Amino acid sequence: MSPNNHVINADAADNGNGHYSSPVSSPAFYEVQSEEVQDIMTQMPRWIIRRGTAVLFVLLIVLFIGAYFIHYPDVIVTNISITSSNPPIKLIAQTNGQIESIFVKNNQQVKKGERIMLLENTADYADVLSLKNILNRLDTSLSLAQTLKSISFNQYARLGTLQNGYADLYQSVQEYLFFVNKNFITQKVEQLQSQVEDHFKLSKELQNRNLLLSKQLMLEQQKIEADSVLVKDKIIAPFEFNSRKQELISKQINVDDTKSGMLQNRLQQTEYLKTITELQQQKLQQENDLQQKVRENVKRLQGQLEVWEQTYVLKSPVDGKVVFFNIWKENQYVTNGETVLMIVPPVQHYIAKAPLPVRGAGKVSAGQKVLIRLSSYPFEEFGMIQGQVESISDVAMDTTYSMEVVLAKGLTTTTNKLIPPHAQLSGIAEVLTDDKSILQRLFENVLASSKR
Repeated sequence: MSPNNHVINADAADNGNGHYSSPVSSPAFYEVQSEEVQDIMTQMPRWIIRRGTAVLFVLLIVLFIGAYFIHYPDVIVTNISITSSNPPIKLIAQTNGQIESIFVKNNQQVKKGERIMLLENTADYADVLSLKNILNRLDTSLSLAQTLKSISFNQYARLGTLQNGYADLYQSVQEYLFFVNKNFITQKVEQLQSQVEDHFKLSKELQNRNLLLSKQLMLEQQKIEADSVLVKDKIIAPFEFNSRKQELISKQINVDDTKSGMLQNRLQQTEYLKTITELQQQKLQQENDLQQKVRENVKRLQGQLEVWEQTYVLKSPVDGKVVFFNIWKENQYVTNGETVLMIVPPVQHYIAKAPLPVRGAGKVSAGQKVLIRLSSYPFEEFGMIQGQVESISDVAMDTTYSMEVVLAKGLTTTTNKLIPPHAQLSGIAEVLTDDKSILQRLFENVLASSKR
């Protein structure tokens, strides 16, 4: 028998039924033990109360300090578009037809006005270029006659819709050249000028003759004066004196006739010069009319040529890079209004614009920080672009304001990666507004709730 059995037997008592029972197993024992345990458990030690209160107080202070110093902003999210200062330009077909020629390659740099593509038409493009060169020379010519003499017109040029205008120009040019080369007015003026020279020579001869006759007349007058004395003295007969008077009268008539001839000659010269002036004015007027007709046809044909080029020739409106999409080879068919290609100008600087929703727009102001996540460049790998709100429109359109964002570091991201230049980028913009602490927001919520 074990010692435990002896202890149990010693402590056991006969309950009168022949069975022994232990004091521990009695209900009264457990009731006494339960009350003692409850007294111990309901009385918390004082050191736990003192230390717990201190720890709780410190935790509250730490929470309040953290709530005061920890700030976070409100975020307004919107779509954003980043474009260069010179956005890409679409070249659109102005007619239906196949592509006849392509003069450049994809991604090639072109200059403003450079040819890119020719659409199929009824004209020979070489003839069109030759016509364009002729028109430019005639338009800037100072001496139209000299310029026309150095130009060769092709009567058999194939110019399509420009053919009628070219025929009018060719006819006006031929009329002008005929007037310049076979002008009867010029010949008539030359004849009159020759007659004027002859009359000028005749005038000199008449002047010399008049001078001689005047001298003879003066001598005869002196003789008559001397003879008049002799007649009085009856040295000569009156008949002889009268005869000398007749000679004087005859010489006077010769002088008068010479003067009359000089006057008539001068009048004839004046008439010739007047006719020459009128003919020269007539020549200038006709030449000016013919020149004006040529220049008008040049201007009209230049306008028609410009319309033709706008219809069938695609040219670059700016310096930039050619970018093909669905159209890239000859004989492809294009339709009127279809975008054929794009010209991407060099990037100078970027402009970022975003629609700002009316809800919460009052929180946004100039100078606030903007974080941009580009759609083409995941921000987890490339980072985000930083910007600042530069301006906001005064009025809203279609429930949105227009917001302009300036890029602080261009296309350099928060991870110091430089995004390659693009004509246009899109993404999501996060405008950081109302940078407040947790404590401020807590008190604002409490105040707002108390005012309700």
